[in-house]
Amino acid sequence: MAQTSLASAPVAPLDDEDGDGVRWQRDSGGAWTAAVGAALLRSAFQPIFRFSGEKLVPVAAEALVRPVMAGRPVNPARIFSRISQADLSNLEAVLRRLHARNAAGLPAGTRLVFLNIHPAALTSRSGLEQALDSLANDLRAAGLTPRSVVCEITEQREASRELLLHAVYAMRARGFLVAVDDYGTAFADPERVRQLTPDIVKIDGAQVRSMMRTPEGFSLLQRTVDTFATSGIRTVLEGIETPRHVDLALLAGPVLLQGYGLARPRLVPIGNVPWAAAASMANDGDLPEILRKRFA
Repeated sequence: MAQTSLASAPVAPLDDEDGDGVRWQRDSGGAWTAAVGAALLRSAFQPIFRFSGEKLVPVAAEALVRPVMAGRPVNPARIFSRISQADLSNLEAVLRRLHARNAAGLPAGTRLVFLNIHPAALTSRSGLEQALDSLANDLRAAGLTPRSVVCEITEQREASRELLLHAVYAMRARGFLVAVDDYGTAFADPERVRQLTPDIVKIDGAQVRSMMRTPEGFSLLQRTVDTFATSGIRTVLEGIETPRHVDLALLAGPVLLQGYGLARPRLVPIGNVPWAAAASMANDGDLPEILRKRFA
């Protein structure tokens, strides 16, 4: 696959540019990495597709972190679970800057980036405002605008409805788009979602696959998509893994699609390899022909 190796060597020494203990570097392919303690943090992006007729076209990408420790990839949850709340907020700021810098290297058609806003940033208005201002500054420094980012939020027991409403307002005020993530698990009430007025709702992958298993479940999926569409909200179906999932998604309504069956996350630099070709390679060349024909 045309992506940078986890073990690729930097072309310049690590630079602690802000004096905060985070050491930045840019490799020969143009990809930024950030070293925090013993962890080297890298960006990966997974494309999100829409239908053009019956063909799939990449229109956005979700930013994901891929940590490396002692030269080996580690589960991001291992990093997040071992640090304090204060350090978690600092790490989130580093990840936002890392993804903003690397998003500038995405193919032009997929520079709409979905970026998770960690619940740690939604515990206070001041913390949220500071995080969003910092993200906006990082985007501008990378030659991008807030309008190129979809901020993903999830419902947490710690976050009040008023704080969630303020989060949406603060994001919109700075030009960001807003997505509600994990619908069906964290969020479960469509009316509550509509009250937040997001631009996009992402339905949890396990929920999508469950609803696609039976006619009754698929009917519910169609009604859910239609309910959000009537409010001007786009729906992303996560967890798309098989040709049947794609066929059903085409019948579900005006949806976007994301899943390992379409394309796995790719480490930056992305380069000029089309997402569809990358999907085939990411699946070890075993992408079913019936699905390969779906790509425009």
